[in-house]
Amino acid sequence: MKVPPEIVDHVLDHLYDDAPTLGACALAGRVMLPTSRFHRFKTVVLANPRRIRTLVQMLDTHGGLERSINSVIMHHLGWTNFRGQSEFLYRLSNLSAFTYVMPSASFHDDLRLDVHHLGEVANIIYGITSLSLNCPAITGSEDLLFFITQFNNLEEIRFDWVEVAPYGLAEETQAKTFIRPPRNLHRLRFNASDAFQVLAHWMSGRGHDRGFHSLQYHFRTKEDTRPFNVASSCWHDKAKVLELDFIPVGHMSAVMHDDDNDFSLTGFVNLETCSLRFAFGEMCVAANQSLSWITVIVDQLTSPLLRTITISLVVDNVEDLRSLNSECAVRELTTAYFDDMRVLDWGAIEKTVSKGSLGSLQKIVLEGQGSRELLTEHIRTTCPTVHSRSLISLVPVKRHPEWMNL
Repeated sequence: MKVPPEIVDHVLDHLYDDAPTLGACALAGRVMLPTSRFHRFKTVVLANPRRIRTLVQMLDTHGGLERSINSVIMHHLGWTNFRGQSEFLYRLSNLSAFTYVMPSASFHDDLRLDVHHLGEVANIIYGITSLSLNCPAITGSEDLLFFITQFNNLEEIRFDWVEVAPYGLAEETQAKTFIRPPRNLHRLRFNASDAFQVLAHWMSGRGHDRGFHSLQYHFRTKEDTRPFNVASSCWHDKAKVLELDFIPVGHMSAVMHDDDNDFSLTGFVNLETCSLRFAFGEMCVAANQSLSWITVIVDQLTSPLLRTITISLVVDNVEDLRSLNSECAVRELTTAYFDDMRVLDWGAIEKTVSKGSLGSLQKIVLEGQGSRELLTEHIRTTCPTVHSRSLISLVPVKRHPEWMNL
């Protein structure tokens, strides 16, 4: 019996992250080649010159392969001719996302990338919509802004561990406010990067942030809290989508309290969706004081337009009991079990949801793993209002969520 191609494609969609199996499927039959190739080459990681040479050879011998590549992750290889050795990107007609990764400067003090050097490749991939920089030390905020403007179609920027040095915020960004951001730029993502404040002041100057509506930010130490409070003051009334990842080094209190001011979300009055993701290096038990911060942060949401709140929790489930016998053991953080989430302050959640400022709230998505029966019954008895409105949705997710690897 001949299987319809739609069913074949649906099966292959479930293998999107299994490269060996996708390779075998591509060789097994012509009907499976397009979808297998799409998933296998959607994102290409070029970590060394050998991989680049292999990719170029494959582009030469496999017609149409270039149309399957949507995203390229390129690692810094100490090249002197970056433009010349990356010209193959011209051939990737559907390329929409580009990520440039450098080693940490603390381990490679001689690696300092002048943004003008990386800017040489802008003429090759100027049509991309998503740009990510990971670990480069940029020579100045003025150079950073100029580099971003080279990508006219940019919709999303992500900076991981990016350092802007020297900072020079007042002089440089104000002097360059006539340089307009890409008109479609609307999503910003920051992880341990002081570029947040630079872009906030630049885009908010003279109304350059009219299209902005989505922000993602990571918190690890208290040094992340102050830049968020300062820069978010420029955007709190514009953000419609907010994603916050809390991966504290130690207790949450040490992260949320800054010397000058504390973390706050009360100014985000136009939010429509909010995702709060937490990763704690302790068990999901009542003694874990960091858990109380989940309800504290949820209680700060006051947007009358807010429709969906998503809460993700990753903890040390202590599934390998051998780790308890060793102080040097590496604890594995995995998605919390629904049963264990009964220790959350559901009374406080009930009170928050019932306040009038969240009148548009339609769903609270709680991500976890395992059986949901006990938590469902616990919510029914402790949160009658929430339960009667069917606001809580318990959604099973992977043991190792993708956001932990970002």
